[in-house]
Amino acid sequence: MAIRFSVYRLLPGLIVVFLPIFIGAQVQTGMRGARNAGIYGAAWNPASMAYMESPWDLSLGSASLYLQNNYLFVRHASTQDLVRHPEQLISIVDTAALQRASSGALVQDFFGSRKNYFGVLHAQVQGPSGSIHVGRRHTIGFSIGVEALVSAYQLPGILDYPVISQLERNIPHPINPVQSSGMLWRTMAIPYCYHRQNADWAWSVGISPKLLTGYEAFFLRSSTSFNFTQLPHDSILISNGNWHFGFTQSLLQVGQGIMPHLIRNGSGLGFDLGFCLARMTEGATIRWRLGLSALNLGAVRFRQHAEQHQISFQENRVVLPADFPSRKLGPKVVSDASRAFLSDSTASLVSKQFSIGLPSAFSVQAVLYMGKYFSTSFMWMQRFSFSGIRLKTANVVTIMPQWEHKWWGISAPINLTDWQFLRMGLAIRAGYFYLGTDQLGRFSRLGRWSGGDAYLGIKIQGWRWKTALKLPHHKLPSHYGPNWWQRQRIKCYFG
Repeated sequence: MAIRFSVYRLLPGLIVVFLPIFIGAQVQTGMRGARNAGIYGAAWNPASMAYMESPWDLSLGSASLYLQNNYLFVRHASTQDLVRHPEQLISIVDTAALQRASSGALVQDFFGSRKNYFGVLHAQVQGPSGSIHVGRRHTIGFSIGVEALVSAYQLPGILDYPVISQLERNIPHPINPVQSSGMLWRTMAIPYCYHRQNADWAWSVGISPKLLTGYEAFFLRSSTSFNFTQLPHDSILISNGNWHFGFTQSLLQVGQGIMPHLIRNGSGLGFDLGFCLARMTEGATIRWRLGLSALNLGAVRFRQHAEQHQISFQENRVVLPADFPSRKLGPKVVSDASRAFLSDSTASLVSKQFSIGLPSAFSVQAVLYMGKYFSTSFMWMQRFSFSGIRLKTANVVTIMPQWEHKWWGISAPINLTDWQFLRMGLAIRAGYFYLGTDQLGRFSRLGRWSGGDAYLGIKIQGWRWKTALKLPHHKLPSHYGPNWWQRQRIKCYFG
């Protein structure tokens, strides 16, 4: 089992490589759920832009990153420890290094004894974006951003350490169906919402059409269970295999001396849908607000530098170490697998294109306003999947008390992620700057470090026009006079 044992030795190195890039936030609660979120809130519900209290807003940029898993952790470590002292990270597998380690060493361990494992890695960078109220009933926005998402759910418990290294020989072990996918893509969106209001109620509907550009992607799916049997001399026997996978070619060239670079390999369309209902007070301010939305409906079709493969067989297959010679990651590995299981290095190729769906989710939001500066928000985001190959994101439930003034704001979200991890976060707004985390505990050395997040943004809340807009030979309606926005039914909550 030397080959499988070496996988565990790679884990500390993988953490060090990806940690500075992919520590991140899943839903950016402090920005998206703020009282005057504007274009930031459109990511949860495009209809929520109607309740932005300023006439317009402009985000100069934002970034968020998220990492979570239930397979491995680092003992008594914080995010700062792992970023500042990666050389002190040691795997529990490396017993020789543990004996030489100092008292301050960061020890990577395994959870173990889980029926299924999962891991999610999500990174987002958004460029300039904004929204503006047009008249009394319309709000339109724009945004452009790049996302990277890699996830795997229901990974089999056989991956337990040290179970996989101590499997009894000549005994079949069932492997349940597994799905994993990842994609790097760009999104250009134009969210729009329509708003109506009377003395007691306000409602809005919104849609956010998206133009998608796909750069890199992969997927792996085993649709049925199969049996794995360890044989002498590191050979294995596999029966009833049915594996479906695809990738973009440039992914397999990394590690062969070719530097990774972005290539437009696919395109697609997507959209978000949303609805909001608000209860008004006698002073035309909002008492509470409820929102429903369906997010990330759509897919990206990869037609350039893409391959789709399928390896399917019913009889037993014995795989020897010689069938997979030592190679760096590359196209030859796929050819080796096709030859080993189908007796032909090209038999697994079924298409030169494939599609991957966006990480679709259903979301419920609610806000209860308690005075001029205080409010409490609730958000539930639940992923769902159509048929076919799709990205999957984490499930999140959030309750967030918040205090917001014109130039300052603070919120303390409490998050339940994937129905397993209960975390407390903290978000601060100072003027135009947003900074927060949904997992504040990951910045301390208490407990087990199994992921973390952080997010930031710079957004300008638009000021009110001091004078009316003047056009030659046209008289504007009376409600467009000086300070017309202050006379709208939805009053500004800020002093």
